[in-house]
Amino acid sequence: MLKVILVRSFVAALFFSFSVVAQSASYNADKGRDHGAWSSLKLSLGNYRFYRAINTSDYSDLRVLLDFDAEKCEPELQVHMDSSTSFAKSETIALTDLSIRVDRKPIHEALYEATSVSGERTVYGYVLAGSLPRLISEMRLGRMLRLKFAPFRDDLEPVYAELSLNGSRAALDRAAAMCKQEQVGPESYFDESSEANGGRAEDYF
Repeated sequence: MLKVILVRSFVAALFFSFSVVAQSASYNADKGRDHGAWSSLKLSLGNYRFYRAINTSDYSDLRVLLDFDAEKCEPELQVHMDSSTSFAKSETIALTDLSIRVDRKPIHEALYEATSVSGERTVYGYVLAGSLPRLISEMRLGRMLRLKFAPFRDDLEPVYAELSLNGSRAALDRAAAMCKQEQVGPESYFDESSEANGGRAEDYF
């Protein structure tokens, strides 16, 4: 059974008001595969494509994911939260401290940049971590991922989340591999000057 984290009050505190408007376009999902608590898939919208490793198994209103953009295959860590209402505007709405810990490994201090999209009820949170390669490496081998969102007002308490890392290694490896494979075009087999793509995706592993 999915847990429900108390993020709606956390999300609501970011805003003074909401309004319901039309839903925006959604991405097409393909090549989905379950790996336990995590899954991997391809997402596309027109010519824009990226590959995702995601945990949707632990919470009904919070998701942790890593996206690999098809252009560069460099991972981006995100935490998405659902509100009870749609947002009126697309904007950056908050920047707060986020502590991240895998098992008993050292704590990673990061910034959580929360953004909204007009017509959607999801807060898209981009995690700005200075040691992202090391964090991803720990996530691949760890058992539990823990998050602590710092309060951004004196009357609020920190928000905590715990997510299983069961299947994270397989999901991350597959998402990175699918992204890298897309970068290997037919012209790369005729380039003798250097290896194609520079191996950027696997540098994180």
